[in-house]
Amino acid sequence: MLEFIKITLMSDYLDPTNEELLKDFFEEAELQVEAFEQNVLHLENNPENMDAIDEMFRAAHTLKGGAATVEMNEITQFTHLVENVLDEMRSGNLKTDGDVIDILLNAVDIIKKMLRERLSGKVFQEDIDELTDNLNSLLSGEKKVDMVSGEKKIKIKSKLIEKKDGKGKELTEYELLELVAEAGKDNKLYWIQVTFNKDNVMNTVGGIQLYAAFNEIGKVLQSYPEFELLYDDNFYPVVDYYVAAPVGEEKIRDICDMPDIVVDTKVTLIQESKISSLKTAKTEKSIQEEKKEEVSDTKTATKAYVKGIDKGKITRLGSVLRVESKRIDELMNLVSEAVINKATFNQISTNFNELITQIQEAGDKLGTNIKNFFKILPQYFEEYKSNGKDLKTITRDIGTKYGKLLDDYVVLETDLKGVVTKFHSTAGSLGRITNELQEGVMRIRMVPVSQIFSRFPRLVRDLSKELNKNVILHTEGEETELDKSVIEDLVDPLIHCVRNSLDHGIESVEDRRKAGKSPEGNIYLRASNEGNMIHIEIEDDGKGIDIQGVRERAIKRGVIHPEKRLSDFEAFNLIFNAGFSTADKVTDVSGRGVGLDVVKKKIEKLNGSVIVWSEAGKGTKFTIKLPLTLAIIQGLLVKVGEEVYAIPITSVIESHRISPPEIKLIDNYEVFNLREEVVSIVRLNRLFRIPVDENAKYHYIVLVGAEKNKVGLMVDSLIGEEDVVIKPLKDKYSNSPGIAGATILGDGTVSLIIDVSQLLELDLKIEKTKRKEREARIL
Repeated sequence: MLEFIKITLMSDYLDPTNEELLKDFFEEAELQVEAFEQNVLHLENNPENMDAIDEMFRAAHTLKGGAATVEMNEITQFTHLVENVLDEMRSGNLKTDGDVIDILLNAVDIIKKMLRERLSGKVFQEDIDELTDNLNSLLSGEKKVDMVSGEKKIKIKSKLIEKKDGKGKELTEYELLELVAEAGKDNKLYWIQVTFNKDNVMNTVGGIQLYAAFNEIGKVLQSYPEFELLYDDNFYPVVDYYVAAPVGEEKIRDICDMPDIVVDTKVTLIQESKISSLKTAKTEKSIQEEKKEEVSDTKTATKAYVKGIDKGKITRLGSVLRVESKRIDELMNLVSEAVINKATFNQISTNFNELITQIQEAGDKLGTNIKNFFKILPQYFEEYKSNGKDLKTITRDIGTKYGKLLDDYVVLETDLKGVVTKFHSTAGSLGRITNELQEGVMRIRMVPVSQIFSRFPRLVRDLSKELNKNVILHTEGEETELDKSVIEDLVDPLIHCVRNSLDHGIESVEDRRKAGKSPEGNIYLRASNEGNMIHIEIEDDGKGIDIQGVRERAIKRGVIHPEKRLSDFEAFNLIFNAGFSTADKVTDVSGRGVGLDVVKKKIEKLNGSVIVWSEAGKGTKFTIKLPLTLAIIQGLLVKVGEEVYAIPITSVIESHRISPPEIKLIDNYEVFNLREEVVSIVRLNRLFRIPVDENAKYHYIVLVGAEKNKVGLMVDSLIGEEDVVIKPLKDKYSNSPGIAGATILGDGTVSLIIDVSQLLELDLKIEKTKRKEREARIL
């Protein structure tokens, strides 16, 4: 009987081991945790910001409901505790201060760890007693904030929700509103608190019996403890039921009348009018779609999760792209136009087939007439010669019979011109649709840089505390859009630059006061579009770069010769050298000489560039320039021998045509003079071992790189600029040095795309090898 009751009640449950459900949960959980963290930081800057508290409460509640749906009990329990703290903040019983912010941020870190553990197929088992004590102390009004940051080892204990104090379980205002909405207009919502007799032999069955009875007259929306725990044959002195039913209170009490089993019954009618002042909390459209039930048995939930899910699949969740429905609608319209174009082309194809048939028929007719003409021609000659027939008469007869031989072709020509005109028009329309589809798909891949900018307030906050500095982060242009693939690879370079500004740029509070600056340092993150490029700036108002210090460190490391003179720009950019650091000591933040060289390499890998400029005492600015997308780029097509290569136009500075006498040799390096500047030459044919005529009358040089670091690529001819769709190389070709990918040209041939930064490194390695060989021969 009990097993039947359980099966019936669980039939409405979502399957917590459903892979798609888990995938959706993790995606949604990530968004909710991010929203929670951002609003905690907003609240720190403005403790009276009730909107931020409401958003945090909504995020926590949504996360709790989702975790309960997939039976991740440790997340449900912990988030519920956080939710209670937020409810106290919403009601004004708990004031926001630095301690509260620290506790909430530590709670965010714990939730992240819990999610990471579940994502890897495990259950979070670290000790978080200290954090839960702090959260509970906020609820009780006694603060105990002496904990270390959220990196502390944490463990959550599995606790049964027992009402040993007999006070029962009271829902938050937000939860009550949810239950009222779910109960509907035709039902009344009751909170029924039942106390059971511990000494009765049926004490563990009473809770289940009442659960089944309430479901017969209505529906149990929630119970504390949950049904699964009641079914596990454990005794709970107090059980709360939230029941939606179209009956009166008297009927409820009749059901609860179980002598010797039920000791006491409290029935409370929850009316919407009593909580009408709280309606503002009900702002989410999904309020009726969230799961209301919490699963408290950690062991049971863990078994279901681990048994039912392929861990390998869950841990490799793909990158998710959220797109505005408006952009999808635009693509659908374009696809509809393309379908219409397809129908038009089908009609044109039919017209062409009909014209071909008519041409064949006209050809047959013309052939027959010509054959007849040649047959009758001797007769005309005979009449003219023997009978003395007038030549004009003969000509008129021939014209009458055969003068309209080409009339059919005149009609066909007119028809053909009409079909060709229609073909050109439809092809032009298809070209327009294709361009718009390309732009539309690119727009779908575009995401705002706010996705990565949103990570930095927490980073700056934590790092500034660690360094004992007072730093304010300012962000601009967060709505600027960038290709998602670029966004994902841009995070690390930006983190390195921001950390560098915090550690090396911004001074301590005392030093800033001595320099006549405000105690608060400022870091600016800016993003903007310039044509098909995006500019990202990381600027600080710190002490700037010590040029003399950089020069001394560069000489010490052997990066430059002691006698070499450097411009300010050249000195600043020395910090991008591998292993270069100006820090006096190694810390957790910097000093190991790694970071900015990684930044440069990663940005160049994205076909971008990074430069730095600084002014002593005023600050430093890093400027990163990147193409909007890596899927489709503009390329300069060049020919080397029989091969065609594409050079990303973002790497091209200019091009020149030179004659062989203009090429000079300096230390066995080929160079040419460009406006009083010596530029090295790299012959692509030698680099890629392509046979060409090196004694040509003229050579073409494509200048690539940056203004301060450029080289000339020698090619046979320039074809022109063209949009290039990048196709990645696979298998044994994936690590080809100097090649970024391939593209298919209009004539169907494959063209390799040159990776300029790798190409320069490859040429440098080849030259070093040759130099060593020459030195070995000399010795």
